[in-house]
Order: sequence, then C-alpha cells, then structure tokens
Amino acid sequence: MLTPIFLRFIRIFTLLFIVFYTNDASSNNVNNSIRPSLLDGIATFPKAQEVNKDQNSQGTQKTNNTQKISKKQNANKNQKISKKQKTSNNQKNSKKQQAIKKTQISKAKKVKKATQSKNPKNTKKNSKKYAYNKAKKAKKTMTNINKGLDLNKFPKRYNHWLLDVVNPEHFGKKRCVLRSNTTEIEDGYLQTPIFLEVFSDLIKVSGKSPIDLSYGNLGIKVDTFDRVSIDAIASETNALFFLELSTLVSQMKRGDKLDIALGFWPVASLDKPYSAEVSLSGFANGIKKLNECEKKLSKLSI
Repeated sequence: MLTPIFLRFIRIFTLLFIVFYTNDASSNNVNNSIRPSLLDGIATFPKAQEVNKDQNSQGTQKTNNTQKISKKQNANKNQKISKKQKTSNNQKNSKKQQAIKKTQISKAKKVKKATQSKNPKNTKKNSKKYAYNKAKKAKKTMTNINKGLDLNKFPKRYNHWLLDVVNPEHFGKKRCVLRSNTTEIEDGYLQTPIFLEVFSDLIKVSGKSPIDLSYGNLGIKVDTFDRVSIDAIASETNALFFLELSTLVSQMKRGDKLDIALGFWPVASLDKPYSAEVSLSGFANGIKKLNECEKKLSKLSI
C-alpha cells in the first residue's frame, strides 16, 4: 500500500508536469507565431557581401563623380584662360588699330595743312589762318629785330670798314657785307676807284675797269704774308677770292694793311700790275659783327 506521502508526491509531480507541458506548448505557439515576423525582418537586411558590393559601387560612383567634377573644373579653367587670352589679344589688336588710326589721322591733318598752306585763300578759315600766320611771322621778325638786328641802323662803321645789309644780284637775297673805304688805283690811263667787300663766304675786289689776268703776281697780300691769287672774275671788273678765305681772313684780322695788285685791259705794256693799299684798322671788330649779323639775318629769312 502506498503511503499518503508518496501519493502527495505523485500528485505534485503530475501537477508540475502538466504546468510545464502547458507552458512549453504555449511557448512553442508563441515562437511559431513570432518566427515569420523575425524572419521577415531578417530578410529585409542585406548580407555582408552585398553590403560590401554596394559600398564599393558607391565608392566607384564617388570617384567617378569627383573625376567628372575635376574635368568640369579643368574645362572651366581652360575656358576662362582662353577667354582671357582672347580678351587680351582683342585689346592688343584694338590698341594697334587705334594707333594706326591716330597715325592716319595725323597724316591726314598734315596733308590738309599742307594743302591749306598752298591754297590759303580757298575758304574763310584758311584766309583767317593765313592772315594770322602772316601777322605772327611779322611779329617774330620784329622781335628778332628788337633783339639786335635793326635794319634801320645800318650801315655801321668800324674805323676804315663799314658793315651794311645789301641785296646783291648774284646772291638773290639780303646779305651782310663788310666794305672797306674806297681807294684809287691806276688802270693804265686814269685813276679808277676800287674797294673790298667781305662776305661770310667770299671776298670781292670791285672796280670800274676790266681786269686782265694775263699779268703775273696778281691778287691781295696782307703785310708780309704770301700773296693770295685771284680765284675768279665776275662781270669783268670784280675779282673774287674764296678758295683760301679762312686763311686770308685770319691774316687780315692780325694785319695792318692790305696790298691789291691788279692788271687791266686794254693796256699796251704788261710789265707789271698796278697796286693800291687798303687799311685794315677796324677789320677785326667789323668781321666779328659781320658773322653775328649773318646769323641773325638767316633767322629772319628775308
């Protein structure tokens, strides 16, 4: 016979078994109900390899994008540089064109002025300009005269020499001349007047009788210096000296008297030439003033 304690133990064990079994069944049901949702949740997540592939694809896309961006930037830079170069070239070309236009305009103005100066009476403006320029030139000549060359004050005397402004026929314009006092020389028949004219480029011995070069030892001589022979004859009565002008002038500056030896035609005998003397007192100051006069006269262009 079973004891009551044993029976109680069996009852407790059966009760525990029933409770445990019922709990186990309910937990299985719960797990079965939960598994699809969990599997569904797990199915939504990618695997590790797929994740790595996606990451690699994203990385390549990023590099491609960066490369594309860098290419675009380089293209933009190149475009900007080319635009700058084009603009600079255009500016240079425009400057060159402007310079060419300026030169063309200046040339056209010069041509216009030249034509206007040639034909000053074509228009009223030209006539006004012509009158203005003429008045301006006259004023300039007056200022130059006031500076030292007053034609009304000529001739000026320097002892035996006279400084004057003349218009000789063979020059065709006004010249300054230093003229000696007139002396007399025998021409084989009578005493004929004779004098020297000193210009900046020649010396002329002027008289009234025709000069004959058939005589020997003709020319002019300063003191004890050698005689300078005649270089040419002008209008039969004028002896010209120009080849040794500087030597002759320097001698005349230092000398006291000048001897003139000439022969005349027609004379029966050709034994010796006729001579006359000219004083050189005042010649040094006179030749200095002659050079100043010639410079001022060339500026006046009259």
